[in-house]
Amino acid sequence: MANASSSTTSTPTSRRFRMSAPVLAVLPAILLGAVVGAGVGLNSGWGGGVAAPVIQAAGFAALCWIIAAGLGLFVLLAVSQGECERLGFAVLGSSAVRMMGALAIGLGVFFISGTEGKTFWVAFLISGVFALGAETVWAMRALTTHPTRAAGAATGAGVS
Repeated sequence: MANASSSTTSTPTSRRFRMSAPVLAVLPAILLGAVVGAGVGLNSGWGGGVAAPVIQAAGFAALCWIIAAGLGLFVLLAVSQGECERLGFAVLGSSAVRMMGALAIGLGVFFISGTEGKTFWVAFLISGVFALGAETVWAMRALTTHPTRAAGAATGAGVS
């Protein structure tokens, strides 16, 4: 008899996203942006025609975004707790943390390291745009794959 009553009670199941999914979306985009930035720098002859400073500058730019993406991922997981219902504002917050963190880290790295400036900032901007695009595609896919309930749909208390 206890089994029959427990089977009729339904608890809402929360839709969760894979914790590794945002990392797997953003990290390749950052690395691709660094490669494209290094290619632009090499083809433009920046760094005095020597490949090492150009590649180093692009690597530093990617490193800034990777560190900032880790901070953004921390915010995403802390705010959303892995649930798709909380994903919308969590993505906004994590994007803001990632972009502002990358800019702060990038300015520090640029002024401290004295790396080749043109390649650094080109790779930095391209990596940022690619990361934003990848994050947007991931978030849209996560939200459409796991649609959230409308407010009041679970209780039947809608706006009349």
